[in-house]
Amino acid sequence: WPEIQCSVDFLKQTPITIDSINEYPILNPATLNITKVYDQFFVEVVNLTYFSGNTFYIDEKIWRPMLMRTPFLVQGPQNYLINLRRLGFKTFEQWWDEGYSEDPGKSQITGLINNLDWLAQQSVGDLESMYTDMQAVLEHNYQRLMEITENQFLELCRN
Repeated sequence: WPEIQCSVDFLKQTPITIDSINEYPILNPATLNITKVYDQFFVEVVNLTYFSGNTFYIDEKIWRPMLMRTPFLVQGPQNYLINLRRLGFKTFEQWWDEGYSEDPGKSQITGLINNLDWLAQQSVGDLESMYTDMQAVLEHNYQRLMEITENQFLELCRN
C-alpha cells in the first residue's frame, strides 16, 4: 500500500522539531502559539475531530488557517467543503482536486495524499505563484470569518 509506505518513510525522518521545548508540551504557551510558524509552510492539513457520520462540526482547527490566511486541505465528514461553501467560504478547488471531500471520512485519505504528493512535486516558484493567485480567496475567507453570525450557522443546520 503506497499510503503505508509513505507513512513509514515519514516516520523514519521523525522526530521533526521546530523548537526545543524542555517542558511537557501540552498546554505549554510556546506550543499553543503555533501561529509563529505559519509563514514557514504553504498548506495546512486540517484533521477534524469528527470526520464520519452526518455532521458539520466547526471548531478552531478550520478557523486557524482562515485567520492565518493559509490554504488548507480538510480531512473531515463527507461534503465538509460543500458545507463550508454554503456558509459563504471559498475553498481551493481552482488549484487542486477537492473531490475527496465528497467521500466518506475514512476514504478521503487517498485524495488527500494525492493532493499532497502533487503539491510536493511543485517548484517553490510555482507554489509562490499559486499562493499569490490565492490571495483573493484567502482574504475573502478571513473577512467572511470576521462577519459570520451564529444565526447563519443555525440557518445552515436547518436546511
